[in-house]
Amino acid sequence: GRDTSSLSGAATVVVSRTLSDSGLALARIAQRERELAAARADLESQRQNRLRDFVNAWADLREAQATLIAAMRALESARASAAAVHARLAAGTATQVDALSAASAQAQAERDVLNAQTTAMTRQGIVTERLGWPTDMALNLQADDNAMLEPLARAIGQSSPSSALD
Repeated sequence: GRDTSSLSGAATVVVSRTLSDSGLALARIAQRERELAAARADLESQRQNRLRDFVNAWADLREAQATLIAAMRALESARASAAAVHARLAAGTATQVDALSAASAQAQAERDVLNAQTTAMTRQGIVTERLGWPTDMALNLQADDNAMLEPLARAIGQSSPSSALD
């Protein structure tokens, strides 16, 4: 007969190498699965952060609008007070100091309105930027914050905007 010992050794090497390559392939697959899971977790984290950023920007905008409304009401009051002081000054029941004080209060109220307008416009720009819209785009703001937040939350996979803040 033939000497089969060299063939037997070659077969063992091939089988051993095939098993070794198979183990390496399985390890690579497991590594890729871990990398995919990490990438999915990172994506979800980014999604959560974007929603949180939007919700915070929206709340800041609503706060700025409330401040602007309060400043405008204070200006109306300061104007009415100044008009009343001027009427009293004309009637002789107020002093020049009263008139100057009323004018100063009105100027302060006007400055407060300008500051509040600037803040509201800046925060509106931040909200539109968070939405990916042009920053000079006007928002149609509604009394109910959730009217705008709910569709956004659904679009990025949240059940509600408040759950993004948990």
